[in-house]
Amino acid sequence: MKDIIIILGIVIGFLLIKIGKMKAVNKLQTVGALVIVVCFVVAAPDFIKDAISGFMDGINSGM
Repeated sequence: MKDIIIILGIVIGFLLIKIGKMKAVNKLQTVGALVIVVCFVVAAPDFIKDAISGFMDGINSGM
């Protein structure tokens, strides 16, 4: 569920940036960029945790 919310946030952020560029509204571009940054910040701990566990599983299974 968290992954779906993050993906939707990134898509909405890109849409806000595109609409902001078409209508020349800098506030929409800023909000879109902030939404994307927040989504990446929310996703980063899970990515780091899974990457570390994947490396550990690979090291332990090889020997």
